[in-house]
Amino acid sequence: SVTSVDRGFIVVMAAGYATRHPERAEIRPPSTGTLRTPMRRPASISIAWLLAMIVALSGASALVLQVVWQRVISMNSGVDLTSTTTVVAGFLAGLGIGSLLGGRLADRLGPRRSLVAFALANAGIAVFAWFSIWLFYDLYGDLATGLDSRPATFAFNFVLLLVPTVLEGMSLPLVARIVSRQIEGSAALVGRLYGVNTLGAAFGAIAGGWYLMGEHGFLATTRAAAVANLVVAVSLTVVALVWRPGELDALAVPALAGDGSDAIGRPAGASGATEQAARQRVRRWYAAFAAFGAIALAFQHVFFRLLDAIARSNSYSFSLILAIYLGVWGLGAAIGAGLVRRTVDHRSWYLWLQFASGLVAAGALVLVVRIAPHVGLGSTYERWFDSDGFAPGYPEDQWGDIAMFALGAPAILMGVPVMLLGIAYPFAQAIVTQDLGRLGRTTGAVIASNIVGSVGGTLIAGFVLIDWFGTAGTFTLLCATLGLAGIAAIVPSVRGHRPPPGRITLVRRTGPIAVVALVALVALSPSNDELWAFIVGNRTESVDVAEDHSCGSVFELYGDDNIGLVLNGATQNGHPYDDFHILIGLLPALMNDRPDRTLAIGFGIGSTTHALLGDPRVGTATTVELCGGNYELARRQADRGVADFGRIFADPRSTLEQGDGRHHLLVESGRYDSIVIDTLRPTSANAGSHFSVEMYQLASDRLGDSGLFAEWAPSGRVLNAAASVFPYVVSGTVDQYNASVFFIGSRSPIEVDTAELLDRFDEIPAEWFTTEQRERLRRYIADWVPSCVTDGAVVSGVPSDDINTDLTPRDEYPLNNLSAPTEDETSHC
Repeated sequence: SVTSVDRGFIVVMAAGYATRHPERAEIRPPSTGTLRTPMRRPASISIAWLLAMIVALSGASALVLQVVWQRVISMNSGVDLTSTTTVVAGFLAGLGIGSLLGGRLADRLGPRRSLVAFALANAGIAVFAWFSIWLFYDLYGDLATGLDSRPATFAFNFVLLLVPTVLEGMSLPLVARIVSRQIEGSAALVGRLYGVNTLGAAFGAIAGGWYLMGEHGFLATTRAAAVANLVVAVSLTVVALVWRPGELDALAVPALAGDGSDAIGRPAGASGATEQAARQRVRRWYAAFAAFGAIALAFQHVFFRLLDAIARSNSYSFSLILAIYLGVWGLGAAIGAGLVRRTVDHRSWYLWLQFASGLVAAGALVLVVRIAPHVGLGSTYERWFDSDGFAPGYPEDQWGDIAMFALGAPAILMGVPVMLLGIAYPFAQAIVTQDLGRLGRTTGAVIASNIVGSVGGTLIAGFVLIDWFGTAGTFTLLCATLGLAGIAAIVPSVRGHRPPPGRITLVRRTGPIAVVALVALVALSPSNDELWAFIVGNRTESVDVAEDHSCGSVFELYGDDNIGLVLNGATQNGHPYDDFHILIGLLPALMNDRPDRTLAIGFGIGSTTHALLGDPRVGTATTVELCGGNYELARRQADRGVADFGRIFADPRSTLEQGDGRHHLLVESGRYDSIVIDTLRPTSANAGSHFSVEMYQLASDRLGDSGLFAEWAPSGRVLNAAASVFPYVVSGTVDQYNASVFFIGSRSPIEVDTAELLDRFDEIPAEWFTTEQRERLRRYIADWVPSCVTDGAVVSGVPSDDINTDLTPRDEYPLNNLSAPTEDETSHC
């Protein structure tokens, strides 16, 4: 989202000069210093609208590429915050470097040459995008053994990301140079261009996340984006060729046309010393832009965490929230482009808009959490927050819920605050723009300062604030911090504008009241426990919260050790442990003659880990869990005397690690006797990486010769993927758990000796399971006749629609793949 917002923001940068100094937007010969009537060129107007469509397509392509690249990189690097930060840092660093380089380049080129340079940048992006999947996915896989450390992984992805993002960053000042002072009404033109660009970015988020990725896979999606960039490059080249000779030069600033002068960029009579002093006065604002950029990115992080939990997200949710974010931001910028021309004190406006964003955000949170449940929405809230929401998908008969929780909640909580931040963007450029001759460098500097702040905001919010204060605490802290902008706006020396003596301005009259209102709203904001209790639909005293940078983990406490786990708003498994989760962890150990070294991917509430440790023959049991808060919550319950949790932490065989399980398999050089994966909804974001052919191949490579792999089989595609890797696959159905199916795969023949399994089961300590559960588990093992999926033959040639791969995760996108096979059709038994 940062990429697209900055990519679209550039055209507003060009508006700053013309809107703040309308007298300089007209064209005059440098020799006389007089003004002449602006030229009206209908041909230029139509070319300008063509340029608008080109910029929109470029913004859409940038969004599609960013979303796909982040997803592909996370397959190998992991989906934890460290790997995500790698992608964000790479994107932002490239944009910052490119903006600075492009700013200097743009100041040396006329509009025609800037047009050609912009075309070349898009051509370079197109070439990189076409081969990007091979670079980020295949090449990384080939070099994975040498990239087993976080610094090595970071360096690999960071360097690759610099190539396209520097080109994207360079293109932004070039666009500003192209659109600046071409026709009368340039401010209105750039305002429209920014709106169109942001709408293009929003469309890219929807098209990529809701159609292209699910319908055609990641490789086809990146190549579609590459074609879009190539279309942009060709179109820009055609525009440069069809423009009449001399037309661009006539409209350009002479300094940028090659005569070395910057006279037209200054008002008549202005001296170089005066301009230098003016530049010195505004440089301090770059630090302000960086600070507010940090707050904006931290806000974005918190908004997405909050909305994700309210909606109980699925693989489509992020694209939807991102599209709404971009849409309201673009609308705000369009409004700001109109407001900036009607105002004089741009500094005061900029500060007050930042303050107003925090004020409205705090008010929206108080409205949704504290007021709405008592004004007619109580029953709706109770029904919704007692459900799994959109975690399974978007049912066709729930349009009311879609309108309220998928669209309405983002509009209320982040709509107006983000729109206000968008309105503030044109005012930022108006503050620092001094002359058109330095427009490129000014643009690059503003973007670079914003990017530096954005990187800091992402790191601080992700690694520090949420870990320390949680979602609610970070939210209110950011709102309170923006209150400082309101205080600064009241102080004339900060604004750089003093009202006449005796005049009571609107700022002086209403400013203190607004600041007091923000303080009151911050005081009324919910605590983190209150917020998560609201999200899970429970009382504060009945929840236990442990939130970190990866997840919002909540235990719902129902008494008598009856506990439910909720991750990011969606319910997971619970305690006492159900038979299905126990069997997934226990059976591979019991079926193995020597289960010395075992691995559980996903801790959840501890069921599979507890099951593995139940077999006294297990030598070590390593658990890798993405959500570190799950460990903390289980440890608290262990301290309170819940025996099952206590056994997990007290057992010397147990090792608990926080991280991404797939990445652990990728860098782990040892072999395991059994690998089990805790259940994960196939519609969850990134779930396709756990139900794919490549994931099972990775697990197979980390198993010993007779090792066993076990996982939930939510669809026929999952069984098909397993049968495409493991030559021996069996499955079982647990009626007690909604007739759910699990499978066990191996490279060696799977022999089920019921008598041997029962003998090994009887060796499990009596306290490990309740009497009732022990009887059920023993009965299941005694009666279990495994269903054979494949017996000695790796299945090949499965139709692409009937299988999950890393680059085509069909089950993760059910709206695009409604005809998912529910029965295994690949049996070779």
